[in-house]
Amino acid sequence: MCLLILGQLLAFAKEEKKKKNSDVLAMWSVVESMALTLNGDLMAFHSSSRSCLLTSIYTDSLQLVIDDAEGNAKRVMLIGTALLATIDALIKKDLFKNGNSEIRNIGLVLSHFLRFVAETSETCRLNEDGWKAEVVKKADEHGVTIQGLSGVDELIESIYEGVNDSESEESGQRTASQVVDELMNMTTCYKSEPMCGTVTVEMLTRGTRRSWQNWDWAMEVGALILRLWGVVWTRKLTIALA
Repeated sequence: MCLLILGQLLAFAKEEKKKKNSDVLAMWSVVESMALTLNGDLMAFHSSSRSCLLTSIYTDSLQLVIDDAEGNAKRVMLIGTALLATIDALIKKDLFKNGNSEIRNIGLVLSHFLRFVAETSETCRLNEDGWKAEVVKKADEHGVTIQGLSGVDELIESIYEGVNDSESEESGQRTASQVVDELMNMTTCYKSEPMCGTVTVEMLTRGTRRSWQNWDWAMEVGALILRLWGVVWTRKLTIALA
């Protein structure tokens, strides 16, 4: 399943990188398929053969298996960024709305994402799943009704409770310095290395907490690639020196 999700993220990247000439309906089709895949078997994302929780690094003579629960949280973060980037693109084309939009299943697809992200709270210790509040906020602002799955109203209510707790701290126009800090926060959140062996709560809560004031697909993919590249060469160096 992990490879399937990664393939969908690559398909999304292909459409998103076209920028102004991107086909927003093609972007939506990828996000739509991702939502259905993630909810097709939530256990497969979290634990089946531990395919997403394990990162295998191959060398000439040895395979290392790294317990990458933290990396799983990063993937949740990138999935959320893909969804938010698509919503932003739909808003620009006046397609993110109920009724006369060319897309008739927006509310259903969003409910699938909210159900998925509700199951990631134990892994996402540093607000990697915080994009759910932005999704609900944008839906509310544009009159999109999130519906179609049982229990989604309760999920939305719990998200609103979390938003109300922090809303006063984040209100007001941000300065240029704050925006720069937010962009730095966005990329720094991808730099933590996966932990080997048993992953403890202390390990999962160590690092930079994600703020969802900004998101940028290209920057975040670049930060994740650099993280994975660094992990590979760090492990190879460890083997060489052993």
